[in-house]
Amino acid sequence: MIYSHELKLVFIKGRKVAGTSVEIALSTLCGPSDIITPITPIDELERLRLGSGPRNFSDDPAAEQAWLSTLRSTPTNRLDELTLPRSRFRNHMPLTRVLNTIGPTPDGYVVAGVERDPYAKVLSWANNKVAMSRYKIGRAMQASRWALRRRLSRMIEDKTVLAVHNLARYRDLDGRLAVTLMRYETLEEDFQRLLAGRGVPVPPPLPHVKKGLAAIGQGPRDLLTPQQIRQINTLFEDEFETYGYPYL
Repeated sequence: MIYSHELKLVFIKGRKVAGTSVEIALSTLCGPSDIITPITPIDELERLRLGSGPRNFSDDPAAEQAWLSTLRSTPTNRLDELTLPRSRFRNHMPLTRVLNTIGPTPDGYVVAGVERDPYAKVLSWANNKVAMSRYKIGRAMQASRWALRRRLSRMIEDKTVLAVHNLARYRDLDGRLAVTLMRYETLEEDFQRLLAGRGVPVPPPLPHVKKGLAAIGQGPRDLLTPQQIRQINTLFEDEFETYGYPYL
C-alpha cells in the first residue's frame, strides 16, 4: 500500500495482479513523508536498488531503519528467515482500513488499484503457494504442472482461492467501488495514463518481479478441469460481472 502526498495518490494493492511491480515503480516517485509499506524481502532489495524503500509505515522510524539495515546485510539464501516489522500500515491493506486509520482522502487525491482476469489470479496464487519458498531466496517462482494441479484442486475445494478475490479491498466505507482500476492486461498503458493525471508525463518502468506462470505459458484450460472452471465462475461471479472479464 502507498499513500502518497507527493502524487496525491493512494495505491491499494490487490493480490496476484502485478501489484508489487506497480508499487516498486510508484515508490521511486514518492516523497519523504509518504507512506510506503514493506514488501517481500527479495522484492524489497530490488526496490532499494532502484533508490526507494518502505517508510512511515509504523510509529517507530528507528525500527524501520533497523529492519532495512538487517535486510541489506542478510545473504540472499537467508532472506526467507526475515519477518516483516510490525506496522500500522501493511501490504494488501484494504481501502476501508486505510480510511479508518487516516481518515477521508483529501480533495484531489486519486485511489488506484489493479485488476486481472480471475482465472489468471487463481493460477498465479496456486503457483505462488507452491513456489514462494524458493522465490524468497532468489530462485524462480515456477511450480511443476503436477504440483500446480494438485494445489489448485485443494484450494478450489476449500475456497482458499478467495484470497485473490480483491473486490472488497477497493470499496470505501459506504461499500462503493472507489478506485481507478488499471488492468493487468493493459498495465503499462493504464499506468502511464494514471501518472499523466498526477503530473508525471514519463512514468518509471515497471520492474518484472514474481515472474511465474506467464513465463512458461500455462493457462486456465491447460491446468483446470471444466468442473473447476465452473467453481471459479461461481466464486468470482461478482468480479467477472464488475470488471467485464469473459467466462470460460
